[in-house]
Amino acid sequence: MGGINLIGGMSADAPLLGVVALPFLPLGTARLAGTNPHGLVMVVSFMGTAISLERAIALRAKWAFGTPFLLGLDGIALLGGWAPLGHLFQFEGALLLFATYVALWQRSPITLLAVFGLSAVMLVLATALAPFLTIKPLVPMLCTFLVATIAAERAELAQLTLPKTSEKVIATLVVALALAAALYLVLSVTASVFGALALAALALWLAANDVAKTSIRRPGIHRFIGAALLIGYFWLLIAAGTWLVTALCAARVPPLEVAAQINVYDVVIHSVFVGFGLSMIMAHAPVILPAVIHRSLSVHRLAWAPLLVMNIALAVRVGGDFVGLIALWQVGAVLIIFAVLAFLVSSIYFCVKGKR
Repeated sequence: MGGINLIGGMSADAPLLGVVALPFLPLGTARLAGTNPHGLVMVVSFMGTAISLERAIALRAKWAFGTPFLLGLDGIALLGGWAPLGHLFQFEGALLLFATYVALWQRSPITLLAVFGLSAVMLVLATALAPFLTIKPLVPMLCTFLVATIAAERAELAQLTLPKTSEKVIATLVVALALAAALYLVLSVTASVFGALALAALALWLAANDVAKTSIRRPGIHRFIGAALLIGYFWLLIAAGTWLVTALCAARVPPLEVAAQINVYDVVIHSVFVGFGLSMIMAHAPVILPAVIHRSLSVHRLAWAPLLVMNIALAVRVGGDFVGLIALWQVGAVLIIFAVLAFLVSSIYFCVKGKR
């Protein structure tokens, strides 16, 4: 279901790109143009399914697998045009994800699990409001869900190498980001400044303390993972910087009024969800997929191609946003879709090739 939602979410992006049809995607895009579910399907139904599946495996309780089932099912419902049912599944899946973190907390009450729990709270709030609002005011909550989850996961995977204060630092910055996301609904400018600063601080701290800076110097899979992680942190900084400059522009800071011409919304959401989110998924795939499917993952040098093409394409798309060139923006967006599809196909190939 996660794979279906990934393909369906990209297919639903075609009307937003001004593309009539993408023949290499199986879903018809014309009927999705009315109430486009692209954002919710990509973030909640695809990324949420992947994240919750990993957490369900960690808990080893059968009921926890209801979370990826519901979050996967909600995307299929949204893509099929059954929006009320899809929103209901989303909200129920988010609640069950929070319950999964509560169960993990009861087993081991550590700070990182509280951070995971807060990320789930953001998802619950976003899915509760989704039937009544456009996706734009929900973006800070969805960003916090993804960023908090990945930041806590990075700290969880690298506990032996991070400073002793790492959990407190991550928790403090995530709480600040969550408060900004909640306040965004009523104090958008103030919350944007506050949230952008917290996001930039978190990205800088992760880049400085994560094992990525040493992994990239090692050959093979370690270099691939390190590169993907550092690329992700770079895009998180781009998102934070753009968000901050725009917020100051909205506050009428004269030297920054030029930022009003930039398509900030597109830059921020794709820097976070594509540049950061998908790069992190590509980085974690060689570690997480074997744990999920119980097969060793044989990563070939060709695995670099989707990562590099996706990020170069994102740079082209963001460049189009900054200079206001629609054709450049469209080219970058379509190339991102090709790169993500290549990642999906190559992951399946490497999984099938791997030994049990």
